[in-house]
Amino acid sequence: MTERSLLMIPGPIEVEPEVLRAVGRAAPSHMDPDFARAFGRALSRMREVFVAPTGQPFVVAGSGTLAMELAVANVIEPGDRAVVVNTGYFSDRMGAILERLGARVEHVGAPVGGAPDLAEVERAVAAEPTKLVTITHVDTSTGVLADVEGCARIARAHGALSAVDGVCATGGERFLQDAWGVDVCSTASQKAIGVPHSAPFVGVSLFLRPMKKCKAGDPARDSGPTRATLEPPRCPDETTLLPRPLASLDRVRARRLGRRARRL
Repeated sequence: MTERSLLMIPGPIEVEPEVLRAVGRAAPSHMDPDFARAFGRALSRMREVFVAPTGQPFVVAGSGTLAMELAVANVIEPGDRAVVVNTGYFSDRMGAILERLGARVEHVGAPVGGAPDLAEVERAVAAEPTKLVTITHVDTSTGVLADVEGCARIARAHGALSAVDGVCATGGERFLQDAWGVDVCSTASQKAIGVPHSAPFVGVSLFLRPMKKCKAGDPARDSGPTRATLEPPRCPDETTLLPRPLASLDRVRARRLGRRARRL
């Protein structure tokens, strides 16, 4: 009889044996050159998973909800307007996070099991100046797959930023951060990435546009975000990630490359 239960839930998922072996290795010093190299490789792999070769990934210790909050807390200010493309419980959670940050939140929803029509999303975004559009790529509670590409396109067309909650999707569903113009994406380790929990990932794309700092009601602020050409991010040491996700990130990368080869 096995001493462990078979997990058949959306996440945490079953972890591959080679990933478990990597987790079981002795912890190196954070100053160890091998640790630094593992860190750098993991960041490079995350760029491939997000398909954002010029983006900057971040890895922190915490939950997927922490990643969601990190993604929006750094682009929203009190009084900013945010549109939540709502497909279930975790879209509700994103709205609650935004409200706690002081944003004015409008939800665009659909009947349970459905996704909002893109025309409805565009009407909501165009109704008044909007700072941020958030999309839950796949909502765990409903299993609904949102049209991230279409929503991000609408956000860009109206001068808004886009933030994607990819906790239940990244590494499993098609996602092209740079090509789709998604500004910020957050995910977590314990689902399609296939690593034990507590290692959320946030990817920031070079499409991220700097915001003017001014008070609500200021015409300069209400005119929307300014656009600028940003230099590629530089991370010379790339020493900000635990080694354990490497084996799983390599597996995700191999799956993605395999699918690409079959399409060709």
